[in-house]
Amino acid sequence: ADSVWDSQIEQLYVNERKEIELVPRVGNQKIIFGDASNLADKFERLMIFYKKAMPQVGWDAYSTINLKFKGQVVCQRSDSTIARLERIEKARRDSIRKAEALKHQEDTI
Repeated sequence: ADSVWDSQIEQLYVNERKEIELVPRVGNQKIIFGDASNLADKFERLMIFYKKAMPQVGWDAYSTINLKFKGQVVCQRSDSTIARLERIEKARRDSIRKAEALKHQEDTI
């Protein structure tokens, strides 16, 4: 697994809150580890997240992946993901309105 992380992680640093942050080579998210405790567990949770969630949502879906909480992966959606979801919802609503308008038009003819 070390070779995976060597190729995946571009930079590691300690932020102003004294939390370990990783900068990945792929994606634009911050990966927050918190303190140095339970590093093996945090890397394992990150690997599971990469294998199971990232293929479903995409590499730029989240701006932050936070592993500092025991047994959890807490993410914050990126602005682009929120905007994309809003566009999808608007298109769905527009489609429903259009279908309702067509039905109303057919009913009045």
